[in-house]
Amino acid sequence: MNKNSEVQVEITNFQHTDTMDPLDMDILRTKALGRLTQKKEALFLVYKERDAESGEITRNIITFRKGQMRLHKSGQICWEAEFEVGRSYAAVYQTPYGNYPMRVHTLELEVVEEDHQMLVRLHYLLDQGQQEEVDCKMEILLKEGLL
Repeated sequence: MNKNSEVQVEITNFQHTDTMDPLDMDILRTKALGRLTQKKEALFLVYKERDAESGEITRNIITFRKGQMRLHKSGQICWEAEFEVGRSYAAVYQTPYGNYPMRVHTLELEVVEEDHQMLVRLHYLLDQGQQEEVDCKMEILLKEGLL
């Protein structure tokens, strides 16, 4: 995959809690256009999300390094998280509706590259303070070009 190119970004989040039916799962999908840039040992993905209700923009920067992924959100939603297998990371998730302390604990992080696409698989636990822990799986598919 070309490491300095415009890309299609497809993110699918799967979320499950213990109180949900074992076969039930919340699924959230995001599609956007982004820019992939290689700088030394890091690969940066930049893309924007627009809130369907308010129209407000959140800018996302995902940094990939060997065995690590870092997510930085700014705009309507502000949050930083680091994902590295076996490690936990805590930060405050800031929204127009309030601020929420969150902790992520990474169970799995895999990056698979092919000729014209890259697939990232992430599995983590999300602790939202007083709420039930959420088992989360995320797939990030990057495809070259702006088809």
